[in-house]
Amino acid sequence: MSRAGRGVVPGVLALVLLLPGQAAVADPARPTHYRSSVTAVVTGDATAVPGVTAEVVGGDAYLVLAVPSGRAVEVPGYEGEAYLRFAVDGRVEVNTRSPARWLNDARFGALDVEVPASADVDAPPQWEPVATAGRYAWHDHRIHFMSPTLPGDVDPTAGTIQDVFAWEIPLLLDGEDARIEGRLVWVPGPSPAVPLALLVVTIAAAGWLSATSPARRGIGVLSVAMLTLATGVAAAVLSPPGVDTEPALIVLPGIAVAVWLLGRCGSGSDTVGSFVRDAAAVPLLGWGLWWSATWWRPVPPTALPIGLVRLVVAAALAVGLAGLIALLRRGLSAVSLDREPDAHTFGS
Repeated sequence: MSRAGRGVVPGVLALVLLLPGQAAVADPARPTHYRSSVTAVVTGDATAVPGVTAEVVGGDAYLVLAVPSGRAVEVPGYEGEAYLRFAVDGRVEVNTRSPARWLNDARFGALDVEVPASADVDAPPQWEPVATAGRYAWHDHRIHFMSPTLPGDVDPTAGTIQDVFAWEIPLLLDGEDARIEGRLVWVPGPSPAVPLALLVVTIAAAGWLSATSPARRGIGVLSVAMLTLATGVAAAVLSPPGVDTEPALIVLPGIAVAVWLLGRCGSGSDTVGSFVRDAAAVPLLGWGLWWSATWWRPVPPTALPIGLVRLVVAAALAVGLAGLIALLRRGLSAVSLDREPDAHTFGS
C-alpha cells in the first residue's frame, strides 16, 4: 500500500469508530407517519415564557428543551417524581432513581425495557450529569402514541393529516408551575407512484452503473459513500445531547470509503483494485435499505428535507446494487474460466 493509503484508511476508520460513541444507541428515531410539535411554552396562567424553548426532533421521538443561563427548570417524571433538572449555570442532570429515566430508554417504554428495582418514585433523587449547555433531549412518552398499532380514530386511507391528541409536559420554572404544550398528528404517505418511480430509477441506474467501466463505477461509489457519510456524521454531530443516533448511518459509509481507498491505494493490480472498489459499494446497499422506509413514510428521522433523503437513498441503493451485480459477474466469469480447462481435457 502507498504512503497515502497507509495514512488515509486508518483515519477514516478512526472517524467511523469514534463518532458513533458520542451518542447513545438505545432507540434512535426512524422514518414514521407521526409528527409531534410544540405549540407553546407557558406559565401556569398561560403566559408565554420568554427564553425557554422546546421542540420535537425525529418526527415524534425526542423532546428537546433549551433553558437559558440564569433560569432553573425541573421536569417531573410520569408519577410526578423528580426526573430532570436544568440548573442556572446550564448543567443538566437526570435522576437515575426515577422510573422515567429507564422507561425513556425505548420508544414503547415498559414494552421494551425493564425498570431496575433501584428506581423508586419515593426514593431520594440520585443525580447524574447529562449535559452542560442548558439543552437536552429525551424520549418523552407523553408526546407520542404508545403502541406499534394505529390509533383507533386514524384512517390511513383518508389521505389527510389527522389529529391524534394534544399533549402537555409539566415544568417547574424557577419554582413556579409551567408547561410545554404540543400536538401529535398522523401524516399520510406519498402517492404510491413516488416509491414506484424511485424504484424504477434505482434499478435503471444500477443496471447502467454495473455495465459501465470500472473507473466510472468507482467514481460513483466514492461520491455516494462520501454523501452518505456526510449525512450520517451531520446527524450525529448536530443532534442535541440525549438523542440516540444509529451507528450504521456512519459505520456503513465509513467502511465503504475505507475499502474504496484500500482498493485505490493498496493494490498494484488494476483488476484487484477495481474488484475491491466494487466491494466497497455493498455497505451502501445496507445504508440504503435502512433508510428505504422514507420512500413511503413522510417523516424522516433527520432535519433534511424528505425529498432529498429519498434521492440519497435511491443513489445508495443504485450504487450498492451495481457493485453487487459487478461482483457477481466477476464471480461467474471466474467460475467459467476455471471450467474451460476441464472441458478441454474431457474433450481430448
